[in-house]
Amino acid sequence: MYQEFFPLCTGVLGVDLFGVDHHAGRLVMTLTGHERDVTSVAYSQDGRLIASSSKDGTVRIWNIRTGEEATSALHIDNSAVLSIAFSPRDPCIASGTEKGSLCLCYIGVGQVIPRYLIGHSDAILSVAFSSDGYLLASASRDKSVRLWETETAQLYRVFSGHTEQVNVVAFSPADPILASGSDDRTIRIWNTEIGSSLPDICHVYDYPVSCLYFSPDGQKMAVGLDCEVIICKLQTGKKFAMVMTASERIRSANFSPNGQSLVSVHGRIVSVSVPSLFGSKFTSRVHGEHAGDVHSAFFSPDALYIASASSDSTVQIWSTGSGRSEAEPLKRYEGFEPLSVAVSPDGRTIISGSQDGSVNLWDVPTGKKRLPQLQGHTKAVRCVAISSDGDFIASASEDMSLRIWNAKTGGAACKPLRGHESNITDIRFSPDSRRIATCSTENTVRIWDTICLTQKVIWDFMMATRRVPRTISLPSKSFEPSRVGPEEFFEYVDLWRIGTSMVVPEGFPATEGFLSIDFSPNGKQLATSGTDSAVRVWDISSGVEIHDLQGHTARVLSVAYASDSRHVASGSLDGTCRLWDAETGASVASFRGHESWVASVAFVPDSKSIVACGDAKSIRVWTWSDERAVPAPSDGDPAEALASATLNDGWLTGPSGELLVWIPVPYRQYIPEFPCTLVIDSRGIDIKVGSSGWHRGTNWTSCWRQAASSTAQRKS
Repeated sequence: MYQEFFPLCTGVLGVDLFGVDHHAGRLVMTLTGHERDVTSVAYSQDGRLIASSSKDGTVRIWNIRTGEEATSALHIDNSAVLSIAFSPRDPCIASGTEKGSLCLCYIGVGQVIPRYLIGHSDAILSVAFSSDGYLLASASRDKSVRLWETETAQLYRVFSGHTEQVNVVAFSPADPILASGSDDRTIRIWNTEIGSSLPDICHVYDYPVSCLYFSPDGQKMAVGLDCEVIICKLQTGKKFAMVMTASERIRSANFSPNGQSLVSVHGRIVSVSVPSLFGSKFTSRVHGEHAGDVHSAFFSPDALYIASASSDSTVQIWSTGSGRSEAEPLKRYEGFEPLSVAVSPDGRTIISGSQDGSVNLWDVPTGKKRLPQLQGHTKAVRCVAISSDGDFIASASEDMSLRIWNAKTGGAACKPLRGHESNITDIRFSPDSRRIATCSTENTVRIWDTICLTQKVIWDFMMATRRVPRTISLPSKSFEPSRVGPEEFFEYVDLWRIGTSMVVPEGFPATEGFLSIDFSPNGKQLATSGTDSAVRVWDISSGVEIHDLQGHTARVLSVAYASDSRHVASGSLDGTCRLWDAETGASVASFRGHESWVASVAFVPDSKSIVACGDAKSIRVWTWSDERAVPAPSDGDPAEALASATLNDGWLTGPSGELLVWIPVPYRQYIPEFPCTLVIDSRGIDIKVGSSGWHRGTNWTSCWRQAASSTAQRKS
């Protein structure tokens, strides 16, 4: 319809996608219907059907070509269904439940009648069919592995030996071999014909075994151990290759049908790993991400798709590259995880430092990169700053180096500046851009000369014993005094007079240590945050606390003053940004969007927007007005209507609740909601109004171009 009618229309909304390009080769289909967590998925042998199990107590069968359910939902034992498998021989599905019931369901014409196999005394965590489909294995929290004959539905053998719950079972495709992995940190290998544990084949590891899967040749296994995936040999259990290391527990790891790739899941991420040219190392790439935790993911039999099951109650089907390759790198922003932000003097550029050691420059109006990544640091960039004239960017890293960049070209302005012997925790330009101040966990603050751009250090302040500076700030009016804030559990903010390198005796005491501090631009006040949840405002001349700003429920990691000195912004571990009136101490607004924490906040120079970075690998821009609310948009300003819209039950709605645009489920978590005006993410969606406006409501037919009106009417 779009291809047919777009040339005939005007005022059509445009959608820009960046990061993972969902519907242009990645996310193919989202299957919705389950009401709770989807715990597992499995492909049929011909790849035409997908079975999914859920904590809502149902098993659902989906037609992969249409996305519709092939049968009505199967209710299993009125209990959460934790595991599922498709038989390679018959249209048969096996599922295990929280109550310990093992169920066989034959899918055919007419009503599906489940057959229950009774034997386990606790939840069944994993089920697997043998390659010929005649045997079914089940693993349980009751510490046993059981083997069943599928034709008779009778118990064939019981394997005992694990001392903790058994998380997973897998058949070797080549031999009568069954492997089981347990919380007792072992993998046991069983011969299904003999019926006893094979001698000398019990592999012991340092962590519980969360998942395992055989390679197509049956000689290797992919094993999930806590937060890493390894490849080990069947006979020895020794690590053959390290596939990946994640920050969260690995829930699933499975080989592709040709054995050349792996799909693994951790947290919300579905990752595909491909071997290097040397064959023993794997490169892991993010392939997709759910709105909730992912429990399992599997390749389709033709390796063209991946099905994943998530706690967001959906099954998602991902393309592996439409036959070109089984995994492709992210098109943009791979490795993007911002830890700090700064804003250029003209307010048009956001500078961010990332976990991967890169520095990025973002265009504020569009959220797109202004320049390629600035590469050079070898460790995380914890702090960034931009000079008052906008010409230079400074970045400091855990690699103990200070780097200066040309803000116009992105090139290095000089060689890396070194001198600190420990992590640099904060960095600031002087108001005239001629100096840079840095502080480090080695108990020093250094002032660097930026005119010569050499290793020259002008002043070097040594802190008192065990007083470790964590943050610094410079007043905007002059270059003295500067002040240094000590590490948490040390209780003073020190004021230094730069010309004399002498500390001013009157510091600012606190009941907790300081994590962030900032001068007001008018030089009259100081805002601090400590290891409690408060933001405090001080009078610099008297050292007296003016305001104790309460509202956050966890530590405040960052504070910043607006350019007019009227407001203070704060970002906290509670996942919120807050805006405070610096004169009255009143709370002006609370901005939500980050799920866990906000690491860094900065004001746009117009003092009407806050830039914040934190969890979820995103940067957000929050905008407000003096009236604390944006006026209702007029019909003549559709861009304003979208900017102030709120997401309600899948619709972007206007100020009176009118329906504006329907948002598909996979896009909803990436739509900025008022007053968030921009989200820079590792992937994102941006809805824009065409240059000719838009048409909506009862007047939508005015979108036809006059010259094409008659043609359009004929086609419609």
